[in-house]
Amino acid sequence: MSSLEAAKCQKMSDEIANFVELSPLVYKAFSSTPRTPFVPVSINAFKLDAHPIGSNQWISSPLTVAKMTMALEAENCDNILEIGCGSGYQAAILAKVARRVFSVERIEALANSAKALMKNLGINNVFIRFDDGNLGWRSYAPYDRIILSCFCQ
Repeated sequence: MSSLEAAKCQKMSDEIANFVELSPLVYKAFSSTPRTPFVPVSINAFKLDAHPIGSNQWISSPLTVAKMTMALEAENCDNILEIGCGSGYQAAILAKVARRVFSVERIEALANSAKALMKNLGINNVFIRFDDGNLGWRSYAPYDRIILSCFCQ
């Protein structure tokens, strides 16, 4: 991560901490996870807003990701199942607080993009599967936590 990106992540983490009480580990996860690669079509990836990511989908606001991460109480969990990988940002954050993250995405282009992004960023403990999230990911169950990062109609 470039020094400019790192500074922006640090600033964003500080802004999030003004709204949500973050544990030191979750704060560090936000500060050390680049945001721009996950928000390919946004002008300002560091605003505390949701942004379009393509395929008619949106990445959650970093504030929402922080609230969900803290509510999940995921620190030091072995296995987390995420339904709705999207661009992979929530999974990348969870990867820094848990041992393994299994994420299911129903849009193949997003699943493939998120897989490539994890590889490029050297995140080796996130496993992404293109499938219907309603089916879960039985072969790695049971999970310590399950998070729904999407809404489907």
